[in-house]
Amino acid sequence: MVVHNPNNWHWVDKNCLPWAKEYFATQLPKLELSNNQFKITNVNVTGDCDVSNRKGKVICIYDMILEITLQSEETTGTLKVKEFIHDEQEYEYEYSNFGSTKALVQSQIVPEIQKILWQFQEDLIKSQEEDLQLKNVAHE
Repeated sequence: MVVHNPNNWHWVDKNCLPWAKEYFATQLPKLELSNNQFKITNVNVTGDCDVSNRKGKVICIYDMILEITLQSEETTGTLKVKEFIHDEQEYEYEYSNFGSTKALVQSQIVPEIQKILWQFQEDLIKSQEEDLQLKNVAHE
């Protein structure tokens, strides 16, 4: 995707929402949640996710909603991250249909999910910066 961009100076954007969807669909179900009492069965991601290069610096800007379906023997519920934003580390969660297991989800499962959320930005930039920046090539 690299375009002619001397010294990586000009603004270049890349839509990374498909990458983000794949990332969360892959990473979140790997979590061992509450001694495998819960498993993540579906992840829905909507919103915007872009990686940009400007003046030689790679940055990301995202504002997404994540809906994570958790299933146990007792219940199937949805954990919604209402505003997953690039410049915040505290997120608001909405809990649906967890019943008596809500406290368990809040205390044991959300902290594990947060680890993936906190790692996302670093992984996103690492995965995309090669596409956005030209390598300096010495000319003879």
